[in-house]
Amino acid sequence: MIEKPFSEKRFESYMRYYVTNQKIGKLKYFWEISVPDNEFDELLSFLNCVDNIGFSFGFQVLNRYENYKLLYGFTNFDIIRKTKNMKLFSFNAQSNEALFECVYGWHKESSCYLISDSVLFNIIK
Repeated sequence: MIEKPFSEKRFESYMRYYVTNQKIGKLKYFWEISVPDNEFDELLSFLNCVDNIGFSFGFQVLNRYENYKLLYGFTNFDIIRKTKNMKLFSFNAQSNEALFECVYGWHKESSCYLISDSVLFNIIK
């Protein structure tokens, strides 16, 4: 799993990967996750475990609210609430263009990305 900012080029590769795999049913969940800063490490631990067993995910991390992290991204697995105060929302965009517009706006605001090794390998190609 990687935690770092993305360049514009890497971001575009990330979005192409998501859209392509979403269309064929590999990445069927899109999430908004809100987690308090003091519980963020627990969420990271969970994501590290699912990364180690081969599940795919990609999240943008935003620091929009004081003492909270806000994550937007996709998975190929259903997420369950992992911490006491974590909030989860799963949603679908009307179109890939609408989704891209939202995600691009979040990209500009992101402090870093949490990307599984399987996704990272495919977007580096």
